[in-house]
Amino acid sequence: MVPQGSGCIIVLGSPGVSAPEVDTPAYAASKAGVEALMRNLARDLGPHGIRVNGIALGNTDSERMIATNEHLGLTEEALLARIPLGRRAQPDEIAGIATFLASDEAAFVTGHMLVADGGQRCL
Repeated sequence: MVPQGSGCIIVLGSPGVSAPEVDTPAYAASKAGVEALMRNLARDLGPHGIRVNGIALGNTDSERMIATNEHLGLTEEALLARIPLGRRAQPDEIAGIATFLASDEAAFVTGHMLVADGGQRCL
């Protein structure tokens, strides 16, 4: 990307950095590291025309996320009560965010972690 003078990197983070779940300190710390890495790369690579952003994924309708919720003891009803939009994200909605961040429409966006959690951090 540096030789061509342009590029886009998208990392995946978690809203758990600023609103951690119970008993997940290692996970929260690892995702905080991802966010710090994203911001540092944005600063270092920006002069080379490379944008670096992230998506902090909230609850998404995926097997992995469902298994995580079960591990945390969250029932579907309890989970949805914690999301102001009242539902999980669909994978294609997250893909749409990534598509936007990679597009020319986001040409002046770098160093930003876009939170896609259905408003859960608002509670």
